[in-house]
Amino acid sequence: MSSLMKCVSSNYFFMSKTRRERCPKCSSINVIKWGRQANHQRCKCKRCGVSFTLRRKDVSLNNMFVWFKWWIVGKQTIEQISLLGGHSVRHLKSVFYKYLDRAPQWTIKEE
Repeated sequence: MSSLMKCVSSNYFFMSKTRRERCPKCSSINVIKWGRQANHQRCKCKRCGVSFTLRRKDVSLNNMFVWFKWWIVGKQTIEQISLLGGHSVRHLKSVFYKYLDRAPQWTIKEE
């Protein structure tokens, strides 16, 4: 077995064994649990002291609305937004279709 294969296989085993959360500010793995808020686990970085919530899909979806505006108003292509945002074109399309499904309905009041 080559040395590269040993390195890749040992790293794979190590990575699949445990998953450590990273600080969104300094990318440190020195993170501890810091209580719960609104039924979501909070964490605190021991290195820089920032507190954050893990994996909030609702917040993530709201943050991607900026990219949706770039697509609709800014006339950017999904490929350009994919390069800027770091998500695949397929993922962005699914998110954008969710926004389009939740579009506000116009009502006309008759007087």
